[in-house]
Amino acid sequence: MFVRHEHLYEQIVKNMIVSDRLPKTGGLKKALGDSQVILCTLSMISYPRLQDTGFVNAVPVINVIIDEASQIEVGQYVPLIKTFGNTLRKLCFVGDDKQCESLLSRLGPELNIQ
Repeated sequence: MFVRHEHLYEQIVKNMIVSDRLPKTGGLKKALGDSQVILCTLSMISYPRLQDTGFVNAVPVINVIIDEASQIEVGQYVPLIKTFGNTLRKLCFVGDDKQCESLLSRLGPELNIQ
């Protein structure tokens, strides 16, 4: 049985910025306030429209946690690393240990990961 959990979002909706309602350039910093944690998908953080809003300057991306990391093609990490390479300190890959081992064997040599 498939159970939907949208009712859980009602509690956090006031803190959400939906991608189709992103503030215009300059307004994003005000909308984010002093946020220390931003939750989004890997594709969203690499989304060109997000870059156009000034997100890269408003919020330095320092640490990134990627869930289900082995389900993502290696090439999908390129925009993240290219865009935030100057501020990015840590990438944390979360997933099944057998799956992540495969991911690290593909990414490790490229990113100097052990």
